[in-house]
Order: sequence, then structure tokens, then C-alpha cells
Amino acid sequence: MESTRLRAIERINLVIATAICLGSLLFWRRAVAYGAFLGAGLAVLNFWSIRRVSEAGLRTKSERKRLVLISFLMAKMAAMMALVYVIVRYAPVNILAFIVGLSTFLVSIMIVSFRGHADAAET
Repeated sequence: MESTRLRAIERINLVIATAICLGSLLFWRRAVAYGAFLGAGLAVLNFWSIRRVSEAGLRTKSERKRLVLISFLMAKMAAMMALVYVIVRYAPVNILAFIVGLSTFLVSIMIVSFRGHADAAET
């Protein structure tokens, strides 16, 4: 995936996460807003780190550095899973709101993919 699409996904992810956070803050109680903020924040942070590591991997020619970057991605994902477990298990959040916030990156990936296919179909 090219760097421009990764950046587009990141921007759309940030917009969707902001909309979800503001909407939950305005229309729901504190536990729901807290869950949405935590989930959306993790989604934004997760995709930001994925984009940064992916761009570094595309720029480098060294196989050793690519292996280090892949190892970093695996460690990041393990830490992310552990953090999600701790939040779900111990934090006083609404789990559904947390999942909705965490899922923002999926929606942003779908939007960029659909836009890419629509642009390719026009040409």
C-alpha cells in the first residue's frame, strides 16, 4: 500500500474518531464517552504507528532493518492486545462504546478502499 493511501486512512480515521468522541460527549453519559475516547484514541495511535513503521520499511534497503521493523510491529500488536484486555477487564468504561471507538480504523480503511476503486473505475 502506498504512503498516500496510508496517510489518507490516517486522516479519515482521525476525523471519524473526533466525530465519535464529540458525539458521545454530547449525547451520552460519562462511561460511554470515556469508552469512546479510549477506543478511538487507541485506534488513532495504533494506525499512526503502523503508518510510521510501514513508511520506514518502504524507505530502507536493509533486510536487517526490515526485520527489526517487523519485530517492532509484532511487539506493538502484542502490547495493543494486552492494553485492550486491561481496559476491557478493569477500566470503568462502556464496552460497546470502546469497541465502536476502536473500530474507527476499519471504517476509514473501507472509505479509502472504496474511493480508490471508484477512482480506478473512472479511468
